[in-house]
Amino acid sequence: MKKSFALLLIAFATSVAQTVVLQTSLGKIRGLLRTSRVNPNVKFYHFLGVPYGCAPVGSLRFQEAVPVPPWTRVRNATFPGNRCVQLSKEFAGDQVLGDEDCLSLDIAVPITARRNHRRLPVMVWIHGGSFLFATSYETQADPLMEEAVIVVNIQYRLNVFGFLSTGDDYAPGNTGLKDQTAALIWIQNHIHSFGGDRNRVTIFGGSAGGASVQFHMLSRRSEGLFHRAISQSGVTFGTWVFQTKPREKLRQLANALGLDHTNSATLVSQLQEIPADVLLKTAFNQSITGPYLLYDEVPFNPIVEHESPTAFLSKRAFELLRQGNFAKVPYMLGQVTEEGSFPYGYIDSGAIDIDDFEKNPELFIPISMNIPAGHPCIKETVDAIHQFFFHNGSFTDKANWIATMGQDVRGIQKSADLICGIYRNYPIYFYVFSFVGTNSLNYAGGAGHYSEVLKLFYPVKEEWTVDPTVADRLVQKRLVKLWTNFAYTGTPTPRRESALQKVNLPTFCDRKSYLDIGDDLVVKHYPSRDVYNFWEGIFEKCGFPPYNTY
Repeated sequence: MKKSFALLLIAFATSVAQTVVLQTSLGKIRGLLRTSRVNPNVKFYHFLGVPYGCAPVGSLRFQEAVPVPPWTRVRNATFPGNRCVQLSKEFAGDQVLGDEDCLSLDIAVPITARRNHRRLPVMVWIHGGSFLFATSYETQADPLMEEAVIVVNIQYRLNVFGFLSTGDDYAPGNTGLKDQTAALIWIQNHIHSFGGDRNRVTIFGGSAGGASVQFHMLSRRSEGLFHRAISQSGVTFGTWVFQTKPREKLRQLANALGLDHTNSATLVSQLQEIPADVLLKTAFNQSITGPYLLYDEVPFNPIVEHESPTAFLSKRAFELLRQGNFAKVPYMLGQVTEEGSFPYGYIDSGAIDIDDFEKNPELFIPISMNIPAGHPCIKETVDAIHQFFFHNGSFTDKANWIATMGQDVRGIQKSADLICGIYRNYPIYFYVFSFVGTNSLNYAGGAGHYSEVLKLFYPVKEEWTVDPTVADRLVQKRLVKLWTNFAYTGTPTPRRESALQKVNLPTFCDRKSYLDIGDDLVVKHYPSRDVYNFWEGIFEKCGFPPYNTY
């Protein structure tokens, strides 16, 4: 007879000085016994920095994660794992942070919210950061511990360490995404030790994490490893998600380091010996790998790999979605009302000069349109953007600039439309987060990019406040209920609940229905219709397929 998680704790766990020791399938592990920082009546176990992969250093750099073997001593999981190597100031700084030994998980297990001894649904969070920066520890699971779900936060390799590619088997690319798959395999093999149900796994993520979720829906490597999916303000169609010239960027990097790029085996071996800080700074030196915008296509991001049994993605995401080649699981996705707040943050910090857009308004043209240099569509597209968003005024108007650059809206809705175009009755749900409260991360009065994430999770970055208002807590409770309902049932509103104002959300394919999450929960139709139709018209007239992004 199988032992329940509670019995495992009775048999093997001891609480000393706010810690707990749990017997797992890999060995004993010590975690924290915590009180929720949003609700002092809620207790949970927290296991931090749990390794799912060996340190990817030396000959393991650029290679797929190697599973961690069992351990004999009690493993200490009471402090965070290392952040993966990245640049400071959201990749706009010059300080190198983190460590290559960073393949770890944070696992939060409810105590108070557990209603019985049955195994609990597992929600796997993939953090954002443009595949360049950030860490899983910045957003912690305290609010979600009010419901009976296990929450796992994934740490994965970023930037050049996660996405360098030789275009062949020596360093195929997409290692950061394969790290996430390795973490999902670890969860399948070991989450039962924490009381989790391996057959009820929901992957969810924000920004690059949201794009990662959709990548997993498209990848055969992740097939069967999850059963629900949520993309928050990020899908595979974002122009910042994808790089089109990985071999060219590798050649530029090799030349700058004085390495021969003609032999992949030799080049990878030599790159594995370069100090991490030197490699990172060289890879993103714009005088070496070319000028780029931090919110647009950057060097060393996800790619389409060459065909091989180990490829994570070997066809364009746009084509896979359009052809219906994706995991058929319940799917929820959505956006905030001020998606353009993220790119504007680089202007606000001085990393980008907004006057450059007045001098060169072609910067507003989505790189995904693939318009050839010198083509008349360049002027036509600039003129259309100038009229629609700026009303023929200055290109430096803040509110209009933010509205123009909130282009994730286009890709998020396009991916939903493609799904509905194939499967009219598909269980896909859409939301728009419009609540403006604490940590709104905005510049023009809306709900800024990633602001709903800071309601679902407890924020720990210094610039994020941890003192919510009464209204903040109400919206937080609703978000948590919607998301955990989805983890349990595959729909955010399985029943008419007073906690959710008795709202019933139809699928998106039904009249483009969506849930407006503001001061109240309101079902509406056709999100951002005018903006979406504008971009659809522009792409129809001046876009040059095939599209890598949208």
